[in-house]
Amino acid sequence: MDDLILRISRVSGYRDTAPVAITTTWGAFRDRCQAPQERGVLPLAEYLAADKATRDRQKDGTAIIAGTFSHPRTRLAEDLVELSMVVLDLDDGYYTFDQLCEKLECFECVVFTSYSHSEQTPKFRVYLPLANPLTGQIKPALERIIDYFDDQVGHLDPACRKPGQLFYAPAYPPGGADIFQCRHIEGLVLDPADFPETEAAPRPRFQRPALVPMTGSKPGDIFNATANWADILEPLGWRHCFRNHWTRPGKQFGVSASVLSAGFYIHSSAPETAPFVCGKTYTLFGAYALAHHGGDFSAAARELRHNFVAVAA
Repeated sequence: MDDLILRISRVSGYRDTAPVAITTTWGAFRDRCQAPQERGVLPLAEYLAADKATRDRQKDGTAIIAGTFSHPRTRLAEDLVELSMVVLDLDDGYYTFDQLCEKLECFECVVFTSYSHSEQTPKFRVYLPLANPLTGQIKPALERIIDYFDDQVGHLDPACRKPGQLFYAPAYPPGGADIFQCRHIEGLVLDPADFPETEAAPRPRFQRPALVPMTGSKPGDIFNATANWADILEPLGWRHCFRNHWTRPGKQFGVSASVLSAGFYIHSSAPETAPFVCGKTYTLFGAYALAHHGGDFSAAARELRHNFVAVAA
């Protein structure tokens, strides 16, 4: 994970229109986020009390753009050719640091307090690396990912939706070191493939195969190849939310779990997700075995094999 390659850009400040392309690793980038700089002359309390123009001048400095451009001396969104990370910006003071980290606990990311952060109005930035960079149709792909986090986390600055948006490198005003916080959260790497352009056509609802060659075929493999998540989740009270995301029983809306490339991933720690566990990923057969046989894979396989044979007979 630490060796994941990121191609990003750096600018010296807001007016710098000649971003410098940088190739680095997620591990190195994450470590730099944990080493903020002191910037400006006004102490924290005076900075927070100053007018917006003064605050904007003081916080201006080194900034990161989470991708690279087609040629030097451009920061135009239409010239962005690659996006290596998704950035979340939360400025409304809704979350505490720990609360936000808890909301993001399933994803690989780094969370830190932004320059204008205060104890009265907490402000945060989040960098989430992408397993594969966005290279085509970047804006709509980014929109789909931000839609997900708007639903899952909320309170996002609209700037998160702008490809090529600059975000200031970790820093704080004089006197702000004591309240700076940064945390690396280990989890799933955000995969753009989990946010397709259009909802995939639903797989056929599971029916026991009429004729299944049982020799050399494992019931679990057959189940994984022929079942669909609705067969397992809907009887348990789960509801399809949008795209490949699901809402747990007892909740009206919001994302509680997602069908990702690795399987059914549980975001929520609410007791209503039982028998599934927050932070775990399940295959179709694994979810079936847990829901109907308490996690006894052998018992689930025996039942499926019996049903397959009975239908074939």
